[in-house]
Amino acid sequence: MNHFENNRKKQAKYWLLASINQGLQATFYNNEAIKKELSIIEEAVLSSELSPFQGAERLLKIFKHS
Repeated sequence: MNHFENNRKKQAKYWLLASINQGLQATFYNNEAIKKELSIIEEAVLSSELSPFQGAERLLKIFKHS
């Protein structure tokens, strides 16, 4: 495989993963349950009631069950 073909495959993989991430983020942030809870959990993280990791875990659980 020459340099051009190798680079093209890397670009294709990058765009595949970028497209998946973009779609997942859009689905996540447009979810009604997430819209309702995000600011509450953000405040809990900012006030040190939750760690960022705990906040993310809670939001992901909400998302999975909605």
